[in-house]
Amino acid sequence: MAEATEDPLVLLRSSIASSSNPPVLTDSSGQSTTQALDASNVALSSSSGSSTTLPITTPTRLTSQANDASNLLTLQQLLYTYLEKDSGNADYMRKAAAGVGAGFRPVGILDRRIVLEYLLGGEAPAGRVLVLGSKPEDKHFEGSQAPTTATVDAGGVSRPSAVGGSTVPSKRRYVPDEADKAFYKKLQSLTEKPHVDIYDPLRHVPPGKKADFSTLRSNIYEERIKPLRESVNRAKEGKPMEPDNQANKGERDAPRGVKKQRSMQQNIIMLSSSPTALVTMWNVKKLLEEGEFERNEDAKTRQQKEGNRKMEDVVMIYRTVSMPNGEEKKIKYYAIDSVDVLHKLGSAAGGDPWDRVLCVFTTGQAWQFKSYKWSEPKDLFRNVLGIYFHLSTEPQHPATKDWNVKLFKVDPKHRHTDRPVVSAFWQTLEKASRRG
Repeated sequence: MAEATEDPLVLLRSSIASSSNPPVLTDSSGQSTTQALDASNVALSSSSGSSTTLPITTPTRLTSQANDASNLLTLQQLLYTYLEKDSGNADYMRKAAAGVGAGFRPVGILDRRIVLEYLLGGEAPAGRVLVLGSKPEDKHFEGSQAPTTATVDAGGVSRPSAVGGSTVPSKRRYVPDEADKAFYKKLQSLTEKPHVDIYDPLRHVPPGKKADFSTLRSNIYEERIKPLRESVNRAKEGKPMEPDNQANKGERDAPRGVKKQRSMQQNIIMLSSSPTALVTMWNVKKLLEEGEFERNEDAKTRQQKEGNRKMEDVVMIYRTVSMPNGEEKKIKYYAIDSVDVLHKLGSAAGGDPWDRVLCVFTTGQAWQFKSYKWSEPKDLFRNVLGIYFHLSTEPQHPATKDWNVKLFKVDPKHRHTDRPVVSAFWQTLEKASRRG
């Protein structure tokens, strides 16, 4: 057979890749063997087809540790790893123990897969394979630059230069792309939650906004402090309290349920008069009474075919509830979308008609509240329950995020989801009515 004219590691990988000329192991007597621990020589075939016989203990360019050329793996270690590729880790180490006495050390369990992948044709593992023709003391590994020596430039800065006179470009400083930075900041603002402290949830103030209690202070002064001061001043002057103040005092001291009693008189639901509202006088009855959403245009066309050419000023809505004794009771609600109609309904029972409004439907447009008792949205929804219905496929109106309103999403296609939404609305309305 020919003498060794090629690199042992190249020959081994070429022979393993060849299906017709695999590695042939022979023992000290020249007999063929299949065990790497029993072999003394190995015959490896090159890419040209020639065969080369090498001692089994021939070192290769593959190292046992990364960036350490002091311990090179032998053909015996690599062949044992290859021949035992199908063995489990326990069997792999147990069989290798037979050759430990003769100085054999198998490839470690952690490196076994890396070495095997390289022998089967994979890429060279980083810092593990010396460059062909280099010396171990050069520590020049495949996939890395040539060893360099440091030189000092005129500015006193150490610059690497390659051994042998060739220059190696210095590593440039990474400069991030400005467009990428802007995109990352935008993505961060959309996905990451803003930092909040322990007191933010207690204040009910969105992060980044300052709590404004001026309206609360003004209301407390007008309703509590100012009448009290006037009463004290009148008492000092020896004048009796005004009847209006006495009435107001009795109303302030009365229990909540006695003050308004709106749930026992008229249950009024105020809708938005906007033509773009999702819930209008045309479809509110079918939605809240039957639990089915119908688009405003379809409801209008259907009712006009039934003879209702003009939209009603008041729509009666009946809701059946089960009483504790098992009986069913119908509760009547009045749906309106006009302040004028509200005053007409309220004039019959006397008192402030807004005390009978259970909730206000909104579309997010502030002009809706100009003629209301509370024209500012934040003041309105502090006194009356706010309701916001919108399609689940459309974004929420930005203004409603800052208002104290309850959000209810309606699916534009699937009508079987309407009843749970309407049920949640009635539960919310009942809870608010009991608190009021």
